[in-house]
Amino acid sequence: QCTACLSPYRHRNLHSDSSTEQRLSPFETECLPRLWRETLLKNPLFCEHVVHSWMGRLGRRRALHKNPSPPPDSQFVSREGERLLFFLNNIVDGVEQKEQVFDKRDQLTSFAASQGWLSGWGPRWWGRKKEALGALNLLSEALVEQFIVQLDMEDVHERELFLIVWKHFVLSLVSSL
Repeated sequence: QCTACLSPYRHRNLHSDSSTEQRLSPFETECLPRLWRETLLKNPLFCEHVVHSWMGRLGRRRALHKNPSPPPDSQFVSREGERLLFFLNNIVDGVEQKEQVFDKRDQLTSFAASQGWLSGWGPRWWGRKKEALGALNLLSEALVEQFIVQLDMEDVHERELFLIVWKHFVLSLVSSL
């Protein structure tokens, strides 16, 4: 699926501008803050669930590279959940003020760099930057997975539309790094 125009087929060289995947449409900028508020109303611990899922994914990857880590404690998960909540609130507030996600590139980079506990989960030859980007890809998977769990609508078409909006937001978040 093409992430720029949501066509069911991936195009080559049709969307030559690299920021098209990162740019949110006017409908998405209008819809995303409401989706975020509804998600937090349904589950105030949404970000903690995301962090816990993220830690599980990283733990499985560490085990693959023979670098096991102890299971995260609840204080760590709640602290990182608060950091993720603060980070996502800032991004969604910017979207609400008609900013694009890639306009907040400094915040995205500082959030990725501040996660010192991310090191050591990938192969040793990867390096710190590649590990951080890989970990943020795992974060995007956890964000989408937890959003799917929270999304309960009777209208299937509306549900799929909101899921596409959320996936595009998460994709633009990760691809703008």
